Order: sequence, then structure tokens, then C-alpha cells
Amino acid sequence: MAIWLRVSSDDQKLDSQSDAVERYVQARDWEVVARFIEQGVSGSAQYRKVVDEVLSGARRRQFDTVVIFRGDRSFRSAGKGCLFIDELIATGCAFVSIEDGIDTSTPAGELMAKMAILMAEWERKAIRARVRAGIAAARLRGKHLGRPRRPVDVAKAKKLMGRGLGLRATARELGLSHRTLRRALERVAQKPHSGEERQVRGRTGAISG
Repeated sequence: MAIWLRVSSDDQKLDSQSDAVERYVQARDWEVVARFIEQGVSGSAQYRKVVDEVLSGARRRQFDTVVIFRGDRSFRSAGKGCLFIDELIATGCAFVSIEDGIDTSTPAGELMAKMAILMAEWERKAIRARVRAGIAAARLRGKHLGRPRRPVDVAKAKKLMGRGLGLRATARELGLSHRTLRRALERVAQKPHSGEERQVRGRTGAISG
């Protein structure tokens, strides 16, 4: 039999998957003849070398079972996942997913494998839809999304620019990007009577209070 482990990014660890799969295999006294490791490759990628390697080994009868930790770690697309299982079974090789309790060596197990992949894709799409809806609702309420804005000392920036420094030089002096500084100056220019502008004028002496 063969073990297939995967994580989608290079900074994720395979240890927990590996330990669980090894225990499962040892408990059944199965002989491991191949190990496939996929790391740093998205499950939705158009081409995945490991998938081809697994199918190639199955076609050559190098192993009769492929064991994974969990089905949704293997495929992000239900179509591709079901196609892979069909191709694997066609070679006479079984597909076992430990966490899902799936073993395609039985007709019921084959159905469960495909249902698990379909449900995993449905859940991902539902989560994305909820996130998009939450973002849209937050924007309608005027909530700022993303990283918090870095505070900009507009008064000091204007003072430096008044001495002849350009926008980029001023931004470097303040430890900012020129885009951040430009946006801050534009916000003040669009609200000339805001508290921020009064504070700027007060600091520069144009307005005392």
C-alpha cells in the first residue's frame, strides 16, 4: 500500500498527519511500499505532479491501496476528486481516508468518498459566500476593512514639505510609503474643517485653537 500526505503551504507541518496514518497502517499490519509527499501546492492547482505519480503507481500495480489522512486535504474540486477516485478504482486500487472513515474497497465506501468530497466543496463555497456577505455588510456600514491605517503626522509632513522636501523625501523622513502619505494629505484636503485639519493648523501656528 501507499501513503499520501499533503499540506497546501510550505510552513505547515506534516507530523500530525504522518503519525495518524502510520499508526493506522501499523495497526492493520500493512506493508508500505510507497510514500507520496505533497507540500506547498494548492489542492485546486490545475496540474499536480503527485496526483499523476499516485495514479501511475496504481496502474503499474505497485500498490493496491492509497491511504490519506483526510479527503478534503487532497482535492479542492469535487469534480477532480471524484475523477481521481474513479481512475484509482479502475486500476483495482482502493482509496482509504482515515478521518472520514472511508474505504473504497466496498461500493458503500466508494459512494461515501465521493459524497465527502462533494460536501467539503459545498462547505468551502458556503464559507466563502458568508465571508463575502459579511464584508459587503461591513462596507455598507462604513467600516474600514483590512489592515488598520497607520497614523500619519500630517502637521509634521506639511512642515517638512514647506521646507522644500518633496512627497517621497517627506515620506522617507516619516518612515512611510509615499502612497500612505499622499492618501493622508488627500483626506485632510477633502475635509478642511475636520478636527484633523484644525489640529494640523494649530500645530503649525495657523490656528491657535
